[in-house]
Amino acid sequence: MASASASTTSGNTKTVYLVRHAESEENVATITLIDSFRGLYSTPPARPSADGDQTPKEQVTPGFFGRIAGLASATTSFTSILGSDAELSPLGRRQIAEVRDKLAAASFWTGSSKPDLLVHSDMRRTTETAYGIMGVPAPAHVTIAATDRGEGTFGEPKSVAPGLPPVIATSALRERSVPEFFSPAPLDGRVRRFAGWLAARPERTIVVVGHAYHFKLLMNHGRGGGGGEEEVKWKMRNVDVWEGRFVVDGKGAESAGPASPGAGAGAVESPRGRFLRDAWVRRFWSDQVEVNELFDYEGKERK
Repeated sequence: MASASASTTSGNTKTVYLVRHAESEENVATITLIDSFRGLYSTPPARPSADGDQTPKEQVTPGFFGRIAGLASATTSFTSILGSDAELSPLGRRQIAEVRDKLAAASFWTGSSKPDLLVHSDMRRTTETAYGIMGVPAPAHVTIAATDRGEGTFGEPKSVAPGLPPVIATSALRERSVPEFFSPAPLDGRVRRFAGWLAARPERTIVVVGHAYHFKLLMNHGRGGGGGEEEVKWKMRNVDVWEGRFVVDGKGAESAGPASPGAGAGAVESPRGRFLRDAWVRRFWSDQVEVNELFDYEGKERK
């Protein structure tokens, strides 16, 4: 496994670790629906069992009408949970435990390059993942108010435990909602706001716990500045920990809000930043992960 030591930061460059939340019940519903579609014509791959056994179990393929009924049930479950503040699945909780142990073994939180700050989406699955990978109980769930335009605001930093970084919850990291599939302006605003806030923060090493699609947009934020950088097309797996280089490269009018996490939002003259597209390194991951090529990397090496 690669070392947990963060890259040395200097000047206007920060080390940022992006951590996708552990598997949620919404993820399970999505995968179940996809497998149900596939199951109309073939037997889908076995899912890890509830007790953590990775050995595929013998599967009984129902008749065609039974598979139609299964598809209808999966569709109902998916539509009922889509866009909700979903809980973690049992597999997700095991993923957190595995990555927590890997981080602790690598002295990620206590070494010379330990993070200065952790910020997470205020949704349940990200809150539980953020505290879980640090090995401390998650507090009572509290949502952070968004702006009228849905761009998100930031809570106050909280002390978690001696030796661990302060924690900030934010609605600016929330994942794409169902309406934003069709009208993405609020999501785009959240990405811009978070990038500006990240650029304005004084910390040099920051852990960000969030969501796959928001991260994909964030990774590509500010691309096209003449550097010839390729677009990031891959999406992170559950509880993947990727180290990136975030460059603060000037100021501009961004709806990013001021550096103070508790201050009001608005269009301000704030620092602007972007991730270097060729500097991503996958540091930690869970081996207990649902394999589904529809959500896999596009040619991105995992290990």
